[in-house]
Amino acid sequence: MRTHAGYFIVLEGGEGAGKSTQAALLSAWLTQAGVRHRVTREPGGTPVGEAIRSVVLGRTDLEMWNRHLAINATGPYLVTHAILPGMLARGWGRVVNVASLAGLYGAAYVAAYVASKHALVGLTRALAVEVAGKGVTVNAICPGYVATDMTWASARNIVARTGTSYDDAVTALARMNPGGRLIEPSEVADAVLAFVDDDAANGTIFVMDGSAPIPERHA
Repeated sequence: MRTHAGYFIVLEGGEGAGKSTQAALLSAWLTQAGVRHRVTREPGGTPVGEAIRSVVLGRTDLEMWNRHLAINATGPYLVTHAILPGMLARGWGRVVNVASLAGLYGAAYVAAYVASKHALVGLTRALAVEVAGKGVTVNAICPGYVATDMTWASARNIVARTGTSYDDAVTALARMNPGGRLIEPSEVADAVLAFVDDDAANGTIFVMDGSAPIPERHA
């Protein structure tokens, strides 16, 4: 995606090693072209359309644990590791990680997901200190439940487990956000772009919990 300030790389949820290769290729091409670029991770932490499995820690096997860490922590590390040197060499860059409220608070039955999102927030804070004053900023956005396929899949899981209606399941998920509503994907995108345009913010963890009104969008 290209914006007024350069190139904006969006990496969807996926396994870490593949993202490393993709990021390295993108970074090499953009560096050769002499253009500015920045990288962000899309919200989530599971493949598109897949809900997070709710299980007690005793049933959280190593495969599940490693998968969440690979997607939510190792993936962002590999991508940033590949692209950061070029950003530092040019003296300009933006890294925006889309974490989660789960990266700030505890939640039952999703220990692997919560731990991996905490790791992403920690990576953001540590790297922000490392690059301070070098023209590169590293920030994170922590949304609650967002109106995306992952939330719809979670609602279907609730329906399957409880027999409640789909609409009631969605409403229940929305009410789990402190603001009582789902976050719109456009709100997350706007927050990312705000960080891209902000030269001062670095190490900021921006909470999106639905308590703010949905911004009006103008054509």
